[in-house]
Amino acid sequence: MSSAQGKANISVIEAKRASTSITAISNTKPQINDMSTQVASAVEQQRAVAEEINRNITQVMAYADEITQGAASSESASAEVRLLSERLSELAKQVWEKKRV
Repeated sequence: MSSAQGKANISVIEAKRASTSITAISNTKPQINDMSTQVASAVEQQRAVAEEINRNITQVMAYADEITQGAASSESASAEVRLLSERLSELAKQVWEKKRV
């Protein structure tokens, strides 16, 4: 009988330990829920920041394209001004030579 009583006592002790463990787990559940909420919030914030970065990069690329187009237009206009300047110089020489004659 003492063996049965010893086993019963061990079972009671183990049951108390299990109950304590279950209580501890139950007590940590709200903390786990809070942490999950914080992680979800952080993920959402990171997503929003990533979207903002993406928008900014897209805008910078658009500005770079505009600058490239503006530079090409300036180059074209500069070449045209150079040609007109050469033509004007030629015309001025012709007028000068006609006056000398």
